[in-house]
Amino acid sequence: SILRELGLDINKKGIIYVEDYMAELFLKRILSSSKKSNILSDYDIKSVKGEGNITNRLKSTCTEINFDIIGIYDADM
Repeated sequence: SILRELGLDINKKGIIYVEDYMAELFLKRILSSSKKSNILSDYDIKSVKGEGNITNRLKSTCTEINFDIIGIYDADM
């Protein structure tokens, strides 16, 4: 893969961006108490301070790598 060629061996399947720290805590709590708790070990969850920052990250992603990039917006979006 391109990442391996660059010397970046990633153990995660991807990253999930959320708007803020409270959304990060909320998502982690939901996932840890559900049958989907493996998502916590397969994906990094990162707060990025607002929906605009999620949108910018999703727009600027490279499609040639096998790495999921997911954005989760708050209900007020």
